[in-house]
Amino acid sequence: MTRSILNDLRDVKDVDQNGDRVLRTKITNAGDISQLRGETNAAGENISAVKALYSNGTNVFLGDANEMFAEAVIVGISVTAATTGNEVRYFIDGTFYDSSFSFTDGEPVFLAENGNLTQTDPIALGYNYRTVVGFAIGVNGLNINIQEPIEI
Repeated sequence: MTRSILNDLRDVKDVDQNGDRVLRTKITNAGDISQLRGETNAAGENISAVKALYSNGTNVFLGDANEMFAEAVIVGISVTAATTGNEVRYFIDGTFYDSSFSFTDGEPVFLAENGNLTQTDPIALGYNYRTVVGFAIGVNGLNINIQEPIEI
């Protein structure tokens, strides 16, 4: 069962304009976080941090734009790593900063293969689906804004 990770974290200090609790903290293994809402769920496979995830209703897995439609329907971006059967934390919206990102500011960020993120349009890569997961905020920021996949 999915539950809000904000219930698990002690440094929730704020409420956004919708009345939802938001997190303002720093996660050392996956970057800086600002105004993020998240979830936890059991990993259906080994998952590393900063990967796009899809859900089968029970577990989360690495999303993939070059597989079936269900795998291109992204539920969030992992912020922790997890092995199969263990809980993985992921964020569903907000702005996420990570030093591993090397984005072009303002441009869309797409789902690639194996949960990876890219700014190369999936049409150019020959993928089956085009799923926008957000937009770059500077070089190291991602404003998570997950959209429905479009079949290519």
